[in-house]
Amino acid sequence: MATPCFPVARKKEQLTAMDQMDQMDQMQPINREHLVRNLLLALVVVLVPVLGHLILTVIILRDELNGWQKLWWILVIWIVWRIGPFLYLLLGQRRNRLLNFLQMASPAHHATG
Repeated sequence: MATPCFPVARKKEQLTAMDQMDQMDQMQPINREHLVRNLLLALVVVLVPVLGHLILTVIILRDELNGWQKLWWILVIWIVWRIGPFLYLLLGQRRNRLLNFLQMASPAHHATG
């Protein structure tokens, strides 16, 4: 006996791929525990870095830099999102503190002060 060349009809118990997708699309009850945990995680992941960048922006604006340097550092921390704040804290502030220390230690400062 030869095997048929056309697809064999499936049993009613077997679901087609479309039926399985339809079942996945049906509304599932909301698990409030997961919802609250995911919202808190999203708030921490998004708001903590934004708050840190805002605080650093205020620090830069109050720092003893000229206008262009302030603008440049603000652009660096907001555009280079992950490493910009670290660059400023390592290079920008340290350089300013070093310059202030050198000015205070110079003999000209002691003669005038």
